[in-house]
Formats: sequence, structure tokens, C-alpha cells
Amino acid sequence: MILKIGSQGQSVTDWQNFLNQNKYNSGVADGIFGNGTANATKAFQTDQKLTVDGIVGDNCIAAAQKLGFQFTESSFPPTGNLNVVVDVSHFQSNIDFPLVKQAGILAMIHKATQGTTYTDPNYTGSRTAANGVGLLWGAYHFGTAQDVPTQVNNFLQVAAPDANTLLVLDWEENTIASQGTMSLDQAKQFVQLVKTKTGRFPVLYGGSLIKQSVGTNGDAILSQCPLWLAQYTSTPSLPGGWPKYTMWQYTDGVNGPEPHNLNGIGNCDRDVFAGSEAELRDFWKSGLQ
Repeated sequence: MILKIGSQGQSVTDWQNFLNQNKYNSGVADGIFGNGTANATKAFQTDQKLTVDGIVGDNCIAAAQKLGFQFTESSFPPTGNLNVVVDVSHFQSNIDFPLVKQAGILAMIHKATQGTTYTDPNYTGSRTAANGVGLLWGAYHFGTAQDVPTQVNNFLQVAAPDANTLLVLDWEENTIASQGTMSLDQAKQFVQLVKTKTGRFPVLYGGSLIKQSVGTNGDAILSQCPLWLAQYTSTPSLPGGWPKYTMWQYTDGVNGPEPHNLNGIGNCDRDVFAGSEAELRDFWKSGLQ
């Protein structure tokens, strides 16, 4: 296990409590690994003659365990998170929407488009079915290295967003060589164009590509987008520029914490929302942090 700036969850709370109990002031034990926790960790590492990097790795944990430190049994989802969002595409072609609703899902995000021309063939039918059972609806666009204004037009035409449609840019590595992977500048152009055309920034979805592209300092434009983090681990780490995630895709249906399965779909991408049901519904209407 590694805990560092951006990590969240019970393990971070455990570490913060240990630091505070041993007079290394990390501030409030809120489960968010920020600068205060990093500085307190460095003080502990200095006293223990460890590498002073503010990162809690195996050697740091081992030294703390000699002083009585232990992790509590973690629970999922993290405190304050709701496991009520699912994201799908044409790969999930036989969805039983009433069963999905009965399983406790409140919101569904569906692929609408990719690049300049692709349209997901299931988007419109799934939207009708989801609306029919009262699910909140979202649409995502898989970004490519193709012309950005054409991508935005393709997305908004197919997504046909209303005031209750959550809009998402899916920014990750693209294995289709003829389309290419969207660059940082293109991602910024995309979200700004969506803001101009709709009055709101889209949610930004992704994981390692975002972290590599924005670095530790983040990006002033992209950080205006609510973050939908993709990371299949029990202690996700944040990219620079976001103090928290709004949603977290914790599993792709195979990797990551349980549960992977959902009645009405089977194994699939599942997501938690960092907030209450009322906050989820308010967020979905505005798309803003």
C-alpha cells in the first residue's frame, strides 16, 4: 500500500490518527491526504531515519507498526460515498432497466459518441428505457486526436442534452491509431467549447492520462471540470488540480473493489458519488462542482 497526496479513505484516516496520537500534527483526521499529512509524515520519517518524501510506503508503515500502528478493516464504499452510478455503452446490449433500478442504481451514464463521426447505436434506446424507470441520465464522449470542434458538434448532436443530462469527456489512451489520443490542449479546447455551447463545463473522466498530462500542479482550465476518477484500487489518488473526486469508477467489472456485478447488467463499470442522494440530484441538474 502507498499513501500520498491525493489519497483518500479509511487508510488515510488511520494514518492521520496515528500521526496525531504521536504528536506529529497532521490536522483533522479527515481521510484526505493533503499537505498537512505529508508534512507530518516527513517529520515522522525524519525521526525514524527513513527516506523523507512524505509518502507512506512499506518501510514507513513497518516503522509505524513497531510503534503500535495498524490499519482498521476498510469498508466499501468510502464513508460519504454512494454506490449508485453505473456507466455503460453498446457493449452492454441487454440491460434490464427495471432490475438496475431495483438494485439501487440512481444514475446511468452512457457512451454517446467517439471522435468526429462514431455514434453509439444503443444510446437513444437506452436513454428512453432509463428515463422510463426514473434513472438520472448522462452522456459521455470518448475523445480522440481528431478535429475538436467537429467532435464537440458530434457529441452534442447525438447526446441531445437537456437541463438534466450530465455531460462527460472521456479522456484516456486511444488504441485506434487512425484516431489517435486526445492531447492536453485538445482536452482543454473540448471542455471550453462545451462550456461555450451549453453554459457548463462537462465532467472530466479519466485516470493515468490525466495525471501524466496535468502533472502535480494541475491545469487551470481542466480543474474547472468536476473529476470522475478511474482507478481500480481501494485507495485512489488524485491528479494535480483537484482536491477531491466527484465520482470514482472503482471497477471495470473485473478489477477493483467489490461489488463488480449489478443485477440487470452483470459485471460492468461501477461508480461511487462523493455525497448524499440530494447532492447527487442537485449535481446532475447543474453538472457543476
